[in-house]
Amino acid sequence: MPRETPSGPFDARLPDPRDVLQDRALSRAEKLARLQHWRHDAQEIEVANEEGMRGHVAPSNLDAIQRALRELSA
Repeated sequence: MPRETPSGPFDARLPDPRDVLQDRALSRAEKLARLQHWRHDAQEIEVANEEGMRGHVAPSNLDAIQRALRELSA
């Protein structure tokens, strides 16, 4: 359900990197590619937040994505 902020509604649901790690249908390379794509998107969101580009602070799951990438690389 969209959440209200002082600047308006936004969708607070974020992809869960653990779902990628647990997906047996994906190869290691596919998991890595998906998580790297998500990391890029999350980094862009964080930059936009820092620069105030969105008018409100959007949630980011960058830390969870980075943990998943480290786990996949271990």
